Amino acid sequence: MAEDGHRLVRLSRIADIEVVPDGDPNDLARIHPSRRLTMSRRATIMVSTGEGWVRVLTCPGQDARQAWIELSKLVAEPPGSQFGSYVHAATWSRGEKPRVIWKVAAKVPEPEWAAA
Repeated sequence: MAEDGHRLVRLSRIADIEVVPDGDPNDLARIHPSRRLTMSRRATIMVSTGEGWVRVLTCPGQDARQAWIELSKLVAEPPGSQFGSYVHAATWSRGEKPRVIWKVAAKVPEPEWAAA
């Protein structure tokens, strides 16, 4: 349930988080790992739910590390009793990083919070 193949994911189902920079893997292999995301125009954040990988966010490469850190914190320490709730990304408009990247909701979010 999401736009453009992005999905809502229950916090309790997230087993692993990966950041995948867009671009040719051969080109990225020549770049030091600490620079791959910043050199990549876009990056995709994927989560493993045990049933496979789900794309939850595509954002500018320079912002992907911060998005990954924030999602990792949510998974490690869910807010209150919301462990069974959905986590989803804010809509990412061109060139503007949202103030709050991830939102936790007990039900399907309103359209302005549909994954981007």
